[in-house]
Amino acid sequence: TSKECRLDEAKVNKYRGMPDANYKANGNSNYNCLTKYCATCSSIGCAPNAMPLLTGQQLADRPGVFAMERTASFTKIFFIPSLAMPADLDARRPMPEAWDQWMISYYPFGDSES
Repeated sequence: TSKECRLDEAKVNKYRGMPDANYKANGNSNYNCLTKYCATCSSIGCAPNAMPLLTGQQLADRPGVFAMERTASFTKIFFIPSLAMPADLDARRPMPEAWDQWMISYYPFGDSES
């Protein structure tokens, strides 16, 4: 589509600083979620992430669970270390509204629309 998608920086960072890891790859365009993949394109979408970014090996060395909460307004990505597993997740009754301490990425799509 031709619709632009740009996340509101203040809303992205309301929980903690989450810089756009794709800032440089998107031609120094912050929180630009427009995605176009082609040989000459430079728009790979937004990637607000809590720092530091970890390599695959670093993540493999830290056992845990990745989880996602998706609503009509936002998407949250969590990494919960195995030793900190909340009881609700162990009981298979997830309550992601209580997991913000483990949030590693936040996409406030609904709050960012103009």
